[in-house]
Amino acid sequence: MKTKFIATTLLLFIAISAVMAQTERGRFIIGANSSIVLSDVKVKFTGQDTDKTTIFKLMPSAGYFLFDNFSVGLSIGYEYQSSNIGAELSALSEFRYYLTSSIVRPYLKANIGYLNIYKSIIGHQYDYDASMHGLKVIGGAGIAIFLRNNISLDLTGQYTLNRLNDLGDGYYESSSNKSFKVRTTTQGLGGFVGLSFYL
Repeated sequence: MKTKFIATTLLLFIAISAVMAQTERGRFIIGANSSIVLSDVKVKFTGQDTDKTTIFKLMPSAGYFLFDNFSVGLSIGYEYQSSNIGAELSALSEFRYYLTSSIVRPYLKANIGYLNIYKSIIGHQYDYDASMHGLKVIGGAGIAIFLRNNISLDLTGQYTLNRLNDLGDGYYESSSNKSFKVRTTTQGLGGFVGLSFYL
């Protein structure tokens, strides 16, 4: 019985050490996440708002561990939205901090950067296509479940905030002979499922 306990403890220690080594300083992390998100999208355009929308996201990323359990990197995002909005591309910095050194390990993450979207706005008296750009900020938390010593399944919940401005001259309304600049604020909670590879 004592031999079994010692052998089990030794194997557990070896497994934890192998996982720990994957998030130590000087290592790389490569990952890809995807999700379906329900968001509340508000478009401030002549006093009208859009409806809620369903969003599909794909976000590959790469990072480097500056310190044990702390990585910095870059993520490139693609997003498709179903309600009045076309495709979105983003380039974001990515920061991730692992809270423990176990096989199932919680982490915190943050992203900030630039995004550009092509937006189609359809209303009562207008039909407007806009190219927009602005700030994207993400904050989240999740767990990394290590399936092998260099592969983890990542489950992440996050809050996203986008603030966008029209790149062009805005919308011209012929009936009132006025131009209107388009601004949008998008915010929502979402979940991601992804895989990470530690090199």
